[in-house]
Amino acid sequence: MSFIELRETLEMTDGNLTTHIRTLQEAGYVSVAKSYRNNRRLTTVSMTAGGRKPLATTWACSSRSSGKPNRSRSDRGPGRNPGGSLVYNFAAQSVRETEAYARGEAMRVLRASHLGMCFGVRDAIAKVLRAGAREPLTVLGELVHNEAVLDQLAARGIRLRHEVAEVDTPAVAITAHGASDRRRAAVRERGLRILDATCPIVRAAHRAVAALAADGFHPVIVGTPNHVEVRG
Repeated sequence: MSFIELRETLEMTDGNLTTHIRTLQEAGYVSVAKSYRNNRRLTTVSMTAGGRKPLATTWACSSRSSGKPNRSRSDRGPGRNPGGSLVYNFAAQSVRETEAYARGEAMRVLRASHLGMCFGVRDAIAKVLRAGAREPLTVLGELVHNEAVLDQLAARGIRLRHEVAEVDTPAVAITAHGASDRRRAAVRERGLRILDATCPIVRAAHRAVAALAADGFHPVIVGTPNHVEVRG
């Protein structure tokens, strides 16, 4: 697939996708080719023979744990997240851990004493701060679960409300955790403009559940019942 197709399919930023591709390329899992199309430079990413074996191993490990084959939506026909399984199966974990797991070795997980923010949260904060500098803005719920960040927003005059009826600004920001279609409709019914700061990964999960339901599946969501991301 071309870099642009991968980026749009996975809804990732250029920098994030570039980092994943570089890791996979260094491991010999993918190859990267440069060419030109209509006088524009084109980057194409292809899976190598060396990448197919660990991909199959990952599927097999997942199948053993779930009791059935772990097939990505790209396996079920054209136009269903083509190539998405490549990045989600490998780039989300290090190459070393994948190979150790394939050999049956025990994996040691270390948790840092301080955890940073993911790119989705960083982008949401930056987007809200920019918009709040231009006009009065209300965030519907907690933009992120971080008191220091919420204090920073309040200091910039950005308001935080949990109910649509409490909003008294012309624009409303959807948090990084997303929102349900019903909640978005309630915002539009009041004639308010929506600034969508939903994390791309959250948005992809919401769309995947909707697509599964449309295909006749009955998705079961495991999570905190009233959390906005779960409700979305």
